[in-house]
Amino acid sequence: KLLLKYSAREGKTPEQLVHELLTEKFGVFPAPKKFTKEEFAARLERIIKLHPQVDHIVDDSRDSIYEGRGE
Repeated sequence: KLLLKYSAREGKTPEQLVHELLTEKFGVFPAPKKFTKEEFAARLERIIKLHPQVDHIVDDSRDSIYEGRGE
């Protein structure tokens, strides 16, 4: 009841008030924005395009990664 009273007085939902209080007191950050499937796909596509594609086999075996490190 107290939370409802204070949130109404502040003109906020109880969730907004709790989020504000947690952020101020404990440094909790806002929840990430929710994206539609289309927005997510577009963002993912932009990230993928940042990484070059290779047309040859890449040796990512443990031996090749740690080669020359004295192991």
